[in-house]
Amino acid sequence: MRSLPLILVLFISFNCFSKTIFESGTQKTQLLQLFTSEGCSSCPLADKWLSTQKSNPELFKSFIPMAFHVDYWDRLGWKDTYSQSKFTDRQRLLKSQGLIKSVYTPGIIFEDKEFRQWFKGNGTITTTNQAAKKLMATIENDVLIVNYDSDQTDLVVNIAYLKMNEVVDINRGENSGKQLKHDFVVLEMMQVRYKKNTPIILDFLTEGKNKDTALSIWITKDNRLENLQAVGGYL
Repeated sequence: MRSLPLILVLFISFNCFSKTIFESGTQKTQLLQLFTSEGCSSCPLADKWLSTQKSNPELFKSFIPMAFHVDYWDRLGWKDTYSQSKFTDRQRLLKSQGLIKSVYTPGIIFEDKEFRQWFKGNGTITTTNQAAKKLMATIENDVLIVNYDSDQTDLVVNIAYLKMNEVVDINRGENSGKQLKHDFVVLEMMQVRYKKNTPIILDFLTEGKNKDTALSIWITKDNRLENLQAVGGYL
């Protein structure tokens, strides 16, 4: 039997057993959530602004951006490539829990409240000194293990799988003829009850680990959307 070259064996071994660790400090990492749609003419500017956060030195340290593509624009000429009804449901739940006043696009949420200064031309992300428990996430192959420094029993782990550098040509709707570029696009999202050291299978990692994918992981209380602590980074 012919043996594999040593370099190929090392490459296979590295990819089979590679481990990624995200760990927070004792200050809160905030979520920056954009609710957007490819069918909304005012959304491309917000998408472009979110993409500029890739060069922010505080990215994945003090804040984690996510773009949720809603589906309520889909019936108006263009079906958003990334829209999901559960993202629309999330935005509506934010309203029902009093975190935002209305459901619209582009809708920007930072520190669990509406980020309205963006509409006034101020898109500066200000970091926080708010104290928070430590959170660590370990990803090995398709398995995630989360450890949160808390004894609370009513906690939920939220996981979002993000895609970078996406380009879509739009040929109908309000953005017809435009080429839209997206970053931090949420492809999949899941929620599981938090149990320390309990493996979580990430069966949606279809893109594998590469520089164009990232994970966002954050802790909430059961039936609430306020972020308690978050970690994330490129895969």
